[in-house]
Amino acid sequence: ELNSTKSVKLTTKKDLYRRILLSKEYIDAHFRNEISVLTLANVSKLSEYHFYRNFKLIYGISPLQYIIRKRLLFGLELIKIHKTTVTETALLCGFSDVFSFSKAFRKHFGYPPSLTDKAIWFFLRAFPGPGNTIFISTWL
Repeated sequence: ELNSTKSVKLTTKKDLYRRILLSKEYIDAHFRNEISVLTLANVSKLSEYHFYRNFKLIYGISPLQYIIRKRLLFGLELIKIHKTTVTETALLCGFSDVFSFSKAFRKHFGYPPSLTDKAIWFFLRAFPGPGNTIFISTWL
């Protein structure tokens, strides 16, 4: 991760990484709220351009993609463990509506959120074996 930044000096690379890490930690703490690139750039004390470019270099995805992924993983947890409805989950995860949540969920996981339980049981039936229960329990 540190070597992906384009700085020549090691101290500059470490400083950039530390600044980007601050913004990632901010996302981790506030992903359910609306977060702009400007806010994240301010947290990292970089310009929007340099923040965005370095975040993508270090983590391999854009800040927005990272936020969406955090929201979707949280949504999966809410549906599986807390048994919330899809509508409740969408709002609790920070999506503006259930349609944008469902579309993003399907794109990320390959099935709609309403079929979460069925998708896991289909996997277990399609690929029986002792290793699957370990995989499923760590996936949940």
